[in-house]
Amino acid sequence: MIKIYNPFTENHRLFIETLQSECPSIMQVDSIEEDDAVYIIMINHLFIIEYENIKKELFKIKNKILYITEPVELLMEKQYYRKLIQLWKPLKIFTYCSENCKKINSFIPIQYFYPINQYLHFVEFNERLFQDREKDKIVFIGKMNTYRNAYKQLLGDDLIIIEDKYTKEEWTRILYKYQYFLNIHRRPNSKCFETFRCLPLLLNGAVIISEEVNDIEFKYRNIYFSNKEDIQNDFQEIKKKSFQEIYNNYHQLQKIEYNTKDFISIIQNN
Repeated sequence: MIKIYNPFTENHRLFIETLQSECPSIMQVDSIEEDDAVYIIMINHLFIIEYENIKKELFKIKNKILYITEPVELLMEKQYYRKLIQLWKPLKIFTYCSENCKKINSFIPIQYFYPINQYLHFVEFNERLFQDREKDKIVFIGKMNTYRNAYKQLLGDDLIIIEDKYTKEEWTRILYKYQYFLNIHRRPNSKCFETFRCLPLLLNGAVIISEEVNDIEFKYRNIYFSNKEDIQNDFQEIKKKSFQEIYNNYHQLQKIEYNTKDFISIIQNN
């Protein structure tokens, strides 16, 4: 049995539901039992640090898979994860972006995995939908912070901020309404590709303007990279791209698929 321990946030809902769409036996749990199940731990390390009782509970798990859901950038974060891995000795370590794979020196290799299958196709992207979508606004889905707030000044009324949207139904409504989206890192100089935010958008015909990411993840189409100083001009240029160009890129994206069952078999065979 595979259980996903994700007790604190809704951020990973689409990830979990995409896994469950191929493997319905996977359970999401908010509590831990001393059993033989394989637990995939999806907790921001700050929660582990803050809650001593959680730390004790996690040590009860015999079969752990660590899934790192946040960018690992600060020295203290790298040191904390190294110590955690040494103590836990997880069966496997996975993460949501390729950049994290080279951030932690570990005796257990860190692997990238994000499930892609039909569950993530929320809308049928075609010319009619493209014409119906709002194209004078650019949308950021996520929480603002001091660093991200600078974009509010640069983009002004062109920017729409949408927080606390986690369900497939909520994302579907957004993708029926808007064409252009913004991807901003949580911190300056980050190179992590925000998979949880970007892939559901790209797979449904959206166009993203993003801060730069790891070279490995430049492969995705309909995502354009800009720096803060050029963001307004770049947005105006990207809006000139034709439906056909966007659709051709979207069509290529439909060929990308990561087999969730292969991921599950890796876990089960440990």
